[in-house]
Amino acid sequence: ALARSSVGNLRLIDLDEVCVSNCNRQLCALDSTVGLAKAKVIAQRCQDINPHINVEPILDFVDASNVHKICFPADVVLDAIDNAADKAAILKACQAEYVPVVSVGGAGGRMDPTRIQIAQNGRLDRVAGDALFRKVRKMLDFRHVNGALIFSDEIPQKPPQDSLRRTGCDQGFGTASFLVGAFGLAAAKATVDLLLSSSRSILSEQQQKNSSLLPNISNNNFGDNEEETFIELDCPCSDFGEE
Repeated sequence: ALARSSVGNLRLIDLDEVCVSNCNRQLCALDSTVGLAKAKVIAQRCQDINPHINVEPILDFVDASNVHKICFPADVVLDAIDNAADKAAILKACQAEYVPVVSVGGAGGRMDPTRIQIAQNGRLDRVAGDALFRKVRKMLDFRHVNGALIFSDEIPQKPPQDSLRRTGCDQGFGTASFLVGAFGLAAAKATVDLLLSSSRSILSEQQQKNSSLLPNISNNNFGDNEEETFIELDCPCSDFGEE
């Protein structure tokens, strides 16, 4: 979604390889990609979407020991880690680096994508029904992050015991493709919002600087017989032909 939204630079950090059990929910998981590095598979897909995009796949897991080295510099950090300690490390680092963050909560055991919420105020103490964020909150000395939190207030349900098939990879709640996809799209939306907000702030500052350099032309001295000179730009985008 970010590649299709004209985000020009992406850093993809993941040490995981595509597993057959990912095929129910992850875009990178195909029969032909099982065993390949997820970050590289997704990077290739992004480049197929936009050949001009700059994608940097990093084969590593983020934790407290390396978060400052591999996550920054960045305009926005999008966190989809499902480990509480590592998620807390990312939020702490973003707080220290003054970088906005979009952090995604747990999707396991849920079925209703309409229950997904975006907490644009970044208030961790206002997130309801998410055990992952509850664990993270206990590890932090602050309750507000600069960014957005993606979570669902739906109560997760475990599948019946007799339906569990232990594959040695993913076990527990289980996940639904339409639910995880909706989480991802909500996270992409929040990320684009933060990027646009930052761009508007930079543009506003630049406009204020430029306006202070402009001469005062509120009282022009054009006479009745004088004409202003205009330059017409030849833009192919507006060339609709002549009738």
